[in-house]
Amino acid sequence: MHLSIPDSNEWFSDPERKRGQYTAFNLYCNGVYHCSVRFSQLHKLNEAVIKQYPTADFLPFPPKKIFALTDAELEQRRVMLEKYIQKITDMPQVVSGAVFTTFLLEAQDEVKSACEEVQLEVFLVNGKSVTLDGLSTDQTDEVLEALSEKIDLQSDLTYNFGLVVVEDKVEGKGTDIVRTVQHFESPYISLSRSKNEKQHIQIRKAYWDISLDEEMMADPVALNLLYLEAIQHIKSKCIEVPADKKADLGELKSSGDKEGFVKACQQLKGYGYWQWPECVCNFPEAGTKASVRIGSKMLTATLGDAKELVFPVTRMRCWRVSHSEEEPDKLELSFHFLKAKDELVWIKIQSDAAILMSMCLQSVVDELIRLRNKRPVKTPQAREKRQKPTEVRSTAVADKPAAVVLTEEAAKAKKDAPADGGDGEASSTSFTAAKGGEEKKSFLGFTKSKDKAAEPAASPANEAFNTSIEENAVVFGDIGDDDL
Repeated sequence: MHLSIPDSNEWFSDPERKRGQYTAFNLYCNGVYHCSVRFSQLHKLNEAVIKQYPTADFLPFPPKKIFALTDAELEQRRVMLEKYIQKITDMPQVVSGAVFTTFLLEAQDEVKSACEEVQLEVFLVNGKSVTLDGLSTDQTDEVLEALSEKIDLQSDLTYNFGLVVVEDKVEGKGTDIVRTVQHFESPYISLSRSKNEKQHIQIRKAYWDISLDEEMMADPVALNLLYLEAIQHIKSKCIEVPADKKADLGELKSSGDKEGFVKACQQLKGYGYWQWPECVCNFPEAGTKASVRIGSKMLTATLGDAKELVFPVTRMRCWRVSHSEEEPDKLELSFHFLKAKDELVWIKIQSDAAILMSMCLQSVVDELIRLRNKRPVKTPQAREKRQKPTEVRSTAVADKPAAVVLTEEAAKAKKDAPADGGDGEASSTSFTAAKGGEEKKSFLGFTKSKDKAAEPAASPANEAFNTSIEENAVVFGDIGDDDL
């Protein structure tokens, strides 16, 4: 996760009378506007994390001032706050803790006058959805757990799945993943602020190693989710189906053998990968068009002549997201790759999805480390719970039938019948969350100087990492195939 404070705004506590002027610092997460916070809020956060983690190595917090700040002093404060918050993101125990998570969630919700009772629709990959009743401030983990309970997914499998923001394609066929939904945000608020009627919240598989499918397939609802995702990936051509395999898959699908269907898909190229078809790569030569995939342990790039380049994640020393030198308005993902012994090369991939690719690489590395250390996936029972708001404003929600998520078989999933979500056209139910909030310009996630855009730190490969903005990279250390 990369947090930045690229700029600030002058706000009024009483806008109509223009009274109570204060400075609000705009906080961005992974290049997307998250919230605006006051100095006092960050000061309280600092006091809280120091109290909770007294031995942690935090950066000095900017001092309070008695008199109004000059422009130069305000800029100095912004820079210090940005470095302070970025240092916190280097500390997994702090980032995942309730204090920091609650701070980010409450700061995001501050634009609302009160916590509200709302309905949120979460979509499956086939376009069908389920309606959840909850609070506007419910964070991602709470929404995911509520969804898991409603569709009768085995509780300890909940966090093998995750929530993403998707956007309907222009031609109306399928969706594109915009970004993953972070654990510290409210899906309802984030979606409301996007002001994009084509964006929705969707549930997807959140792991990369296909060997983990075995445990999923023992649960009928989890199996159904894997089955639907496999079908959608075949339709989007992320999974490549050879001509001699189409009949076999068709027969498995017709017979309702979902486990057999998923296992057959596991043997196909592209299974378990995320794909970005329109990218430009600098390898083997500048300007090479490529279709990029990221999956378990590797990133692949398929070139126009069908040649495939394979880049194992365990041979990436570091990576970063920055503006392209050739086209400053474009983003690119760059990674330092061990091409051969003692030969490191920078591979650059230009894509609008560069930040999402970076997050996927981080997720792949996190999973490799977790499996290496034999750590289990977290469960709802083990999650650190936050205190719910004490004041909730009840809002009238129009009565409407809940969208179909799974058929009657799914309702009996825990008994003896397999869940069947179908793979037909999307449900007619549309997302009903209220649209509102102030529109914010999206930044890459780092501060631009007047002379040159300061590039962001690259993503870390393990838990002991260095985030040097100046070096523009986070070194993995000597991690090789044997270590992972």
